Amino acid sequence: MTNTRPGDQACQQFQAKLDSYIDNELLTESNLEMMEHCGRCTSCSQQAEERRNVRKRLQNAVRDVKVPPGLEGRIRNRLQQTTRPKPRKLFLMAIAATLAICFGVIRFHDSAGPVLRLAFDGHVHCAVIHQAAVRRTGEANQLPERLKTLTSIVRERVPAELALIFAHECRDQGRNFIHLTFGDGQHLISVLITRKENGESLGSEMRQSTRDRFQLAAFETSEFFVYTVSDLPAQANAKILAQLSPVVANFLDELEG
Repeated sequence: MTNTRPGDQACQQFQAKLDSYIDNELLTESNLEMMEHCGRCTSCSQQAEERRNVRKRLQNAVRDVKVPPGLEGRIRNRLQQTTRPKPRKLFLMAIAATLAICFGVIRFHDSAGPVLRLAFDGHVHCAVIHQAAVRRTGEANQLPERLKTLTSIVRERVPAELALIFAHECRDQGRNFIHLTFGDGQHLISVLITRKENGESLGSEMRQSTRDRFQLAAFETSEFFVYTVSDLPAQANAKILAQLSPVVANFLDELEG
């Protein structure tokens, strides 16, 4: 990683899009450009990490704040009263209350977002940006012996027209992953597995999300998160994970045993 002067135009463009980048609101092409710049520029990489840390501290600070019952309905009713002018103080109170609701949504409805984003970042890093380099390293299945049978387990449940591109262990954003990617030149699907940390949880049900043009689905075992990330339709992506869930869970339980 190299240092780029903060005044450089590339850095200025990066900083202008930083919040959208952290929130995964950019289009795929712009997102990849941001990731590539982050890999080249120490200053911008540090700034992005600091911004993520600040957001995380803010979310942790309000994590245990209970939203009063009926608050969301009262705010919506207040905001709908557009016929009467609102004093500035009331307007600011509405904004503050809306922010409180947003933090509540982060906690109760989108708590899986950061966990799902782990797989999105891993897929983009290995399967999209560095796929060519990964493929040049030799045999497609580079998993260690204790994990090699996982490839055949997954292979049987991924569409036959999608060939194995690589299967390896990798590390992204401080997390270790087992990462298998299949493709046919038009579509890519990654199956990623990472160990849970610090009480992380997705709950008992399968979770789904969309990031850019990619579909994400995930479930958890007692010790691991298991994901499918692809540019397939959401239903197809989730169906593959559903087929994988019992056999992969069994494989991971035996691995831990």
